[in-house]
Amino acid sequence: MVTVTAGRPTEYSFTVRTASTGTTTSRVRFEVTNLGRIPHRFEVCAKPLFGILADACRGTATAVIAPGKSASLLVTFERSGTYEYLSSIAGQAAEGMRGTIGITLPSKPAVSPSVSQGAAGGATLFRSLGCSSCHSEVEVQAAGNVTPDINSTHLGGPFPDGPLTEKQIQELAAYLNI
Repeated sequence: MVTVTAGRPTEYSFTVRTASTGTTTSRVRFEVTNLGRIPHRFEVCAKPLFGILADACRGTATAVIAPGKSASLLVTFERSGTYEYLSSIAGQAAEGMRGTIGITLPSKPAVSPSVSQGAAGGATLFRSLGCSSCHSEVEVQAAGNVTPDINSTHLGGPFPDGPLTEKQIQELAAYLNI
């Protein structure tokens, strides 16, 4: 189950909390509560691609949720990947009500705990290194795998804090390579 709070910490944001890092089924229940002051809607895009239009994706959505109300959304995922979610009420996604969530389906081969920790570390690194300020996870995955030569092939030039270490590259690869 995934718990989603709309309208917190700001009116045009979602707070998403997952019960685990992966799912054991292709069906995921999202419990959405609107703690904001205006109506919101929560939609999960059907394909693991980052949408270009700020207010558009084709997926499964709740009805409009009034302030103080809740709704459940059951989504069936076809494959593992990073899926975009957003508020499909006009203008809200453009104001910041959007994000991504990683889904790992059971059909994917089991990974060892060390790889899982690397993936979790990679997610933290992706944000702490500032990668997410220029790239979405899906964009990086679509461009190709993170490889050991990323320090010389990074299209954005040198990394601000210097070259990535071998461990950082391994963690980013565990997180981003599909």
